[in-house]
Amino acid sequence: MWIEITPSVVPQFAQIGPLCQDEEPPTLPATDENGITGTWLPDTILTDTAGTFEFVFTPDASYACSVDTTIFIVINELPSLVINHPEPVCEPNVVNLTNPLIFEGSAPNLTFTYWLDEEATQPLDKPDSVAVSDIYYIRAENDGGCSAVAAVEVTIDETPLLVVTHPDAICQPGTIELTDESITSGSDEGLYFTYWLDEEMTTELDNPDELAESGIYY
Repeated sequence: MWIEITPSVVPQFAQIGPLCQDEEPPTLPATDENGITGTWLPDTILTDTAGTFEFVFTPDASYACSVDTTIFIVINELPSLVINHPEPVCEPNVVNLTNPLIFEGSAPNLTFTYWLDEEATQPLDKPDSVAVSDIYYIRAENDGGCSAVAAVEVTIDETPLLVVTHPDAICQPGTIELTDESITSGSDEGLYFTYWLDEEMTTELDNPDELAESGIYY
């Protein structure tokens, strides 16, 4: 009597993933690398939740010596990216988007890159010295290779045009009204004026509407 015992055949599959959360997942293969067909349980990869998930492949009944095989697919979390929009600045100042305060509150150990578009296809050349008002984008990537992109708004205001006409000299006990519109006639409209004793603007002038002493004011 001749008895033949055929060894079990374990279906073979290429590793899938790791994948990123919310990524478009691939379809589980209908056949293994040697052409064995079968079914999967579960039959679909979902990426809405991070974690490690088990998938069992059961060969069709026609493959009598084939056995079930299990693969594990890792779904990595997306990074938590928090954007703190920088305060507006005035020309000729620039904005440094690489300042850690911009993304303070984000997950730790992220790698940041800077872009002109939301799809992160056009890099921003000098993110540490942005000189043009616009919406820019920051991409954060974690150790798992997953990334998130968020917009950051940069506002750089034009320097206002300030025209100062020196008032005519007067005699005591008269006073000078620096708040008179004629003093700043020709300046940009809609400006808000303040008055100072020093060029560094550390000491405010108390009475700009009735100045009684000669001097240089700002």
